[in-house]
Order: sequence, then structure tokens, then C-alpha cells
Amino acid sequence: IHYPEKLIDTCLIQGPPSDGCHVVDWIYVVHRCLLQTQHRKSEIQIQCLETAQMIKSHQNVDLGFSYKQGQAQTNYYGAKITTGLDEGDIHGTCLLLWAISMLVDILEFDEPGWHIIRP
Repeated sequence: IHYPEKLIDTCLIQGPPSDGCHVVDWIYVVHRCLLQTQHRKSEIQIQCLETAQMIKSHQNVDLGFSYKQGQAQTNYYGAKITTGLDEGDIHGTCLLLWAISMLVDILEFDEPGWHIIRP
């Protein structure tokens, strides 16, 4: 990754957006950058703890995650896939579990069984 320190600076200035893909993109960028540098690591860890709470707001009573808060994803590449009930959806659950696995690594939690998938 070219200029990981600059990417970290930009990510910390912007902060993670709250919707599915964007929060995962933010976490992915800081995670990959931290593999090359320890630049502002403690600030990233603080932001990641806050981000974990944001991700929790996407979790539903069925324990799945929805792409949008409180609503299952209704369309995928233009195809209607659900009616948008307040339940987890496969896209949100997959993305946000991937995000959690990266957060576990960034926060240096020793949690057996969590492995980061490659996109």
C-alpha cells in the first residue's frame, strides 16, 4: 500500500460511515495500513471501539446483521430480494462479520476462531 500514513490520516479525519459497505471499506483500509505501519494506532483503536458500537446497531433480534439499520436489504444489483423487514440479511451479516474479524485483529483481542477472510 502506497502512503499508508496518509491513508490513515484521511480515514481518521473522515471517520467511518454507518452503512454496510462503507464501514467495512473504512475498516479494511485501516487494517491493511496497520500491517505496514503503527502510525496513529491508538487513535485507530479508539475509533474502532466506537465503530464496533455502530456495527452493533445493525444487529437484529435474530442475531443477524442488516445492511441498513433496522431494515433488511431490499434490492441487490437491481433485483428485489426482500420486503425490508427488521431482520438480518445475508449481505449485511457477511460484511459486518468480516468487519468484526478485522476489528478483533486491530484491537489485538485474543479471540480463538476469528480469522480474517480475503476479499
